[in-house]
Amino acid sequence: MRKLIFCAAMLAATNVFAADASLLSDRQIIKISGDMFRSYLDGDVNQMFSYESGCWKDASKARHIEKKKVAECAIAAASGMFIEASYAREQGRSPHPKYSPNIVRERILESSGLSTEDTNAVLESTFKPNVQVIVMGLSEAGMR
Repeated sequence: MRKLIFCAAMLAATNVFAADASLLSDRQIIKISGDMFRSYLDGDVNQMFSYESGCWKDASKARHIEKKKVAECAIAAASGMFIEASYAREQGRSPHPKYSPNIVRERILESSGLSTEDTNAVLESTFKPNVQVIVMGLSEAGMR
């Protein structure tokens, strides 16, 4: 749990994403972050990336881009970043490049299908106010 608290503080402090309200419920965020953790347990970074990529693929199939779906995929990406940062720190290594903060942000901006301004608005309404909810989801999924 100490690992989770440290990484939550680290991620919130990085200001990779700014925020003030949410497009997703706590329950949705808990489910997404838990699914990402279970993906990590099943196959490390590659399995998490596959889960996240599937989300972006589903989002791109929609006739009209839904900000809520973009928020779901962004929470998956942020959860992956959080999980990988936690395990990398514990194992004394650098995080996998796919889940470095700048790469995650670039991937979200490129994959969202929204303008940069709209994507930033989704991130601002979804990530920072929900760091604790992501931690709760990871904890409920068994991450310690």
